[in-house]
Amino acid sequence: LYSEEVLDSFVASQEHTGGGVVVGIAQLYGLEDFIHGRNKVPFKQVVNFKNLFKLLLTNVIVFSIAFIITIVLVAFNAVAGIFIGVAFIAIAFIVTGLNAESYVKAIAVEAAEADEEVDKKVAA
Repeated sequence: LYSEEVLDSFVASQEHTGGGVVVGIAQLYGLEDFIHGRNKVPFKQVVNFKNLFKLLLTNVIVFSIAFIITIVLVAFNAVAGIFIGVAFIAIAFIVTGLNAESYVKAIAVEAAEADEEVDKKVAA
């Protein structure tokens, strides 16, 4: 459906963004829909106000922890604190992206298992 080049550019754009509403929608449904199976999970089940709020809240918490650790490290040793802090912030970007993906994958697996159970009942 989409070329590999389009998907690669989408992944690259996710790595450099911080997690606003548009990015939250993309994280919750955009790429994960193609990774874990098209049309297994309804769009409204994944992208809704509650899920976007929870995603934004967890992103804020993760980045807050990374920034607090960076500030504490810089207070003790400026040079080492900056280098270690940058690593923590990079890890925070990775964690926020994987957080949304793991949520959608869990829902997709549940939907697939439910489909398999229905297929078994119909076949029996």
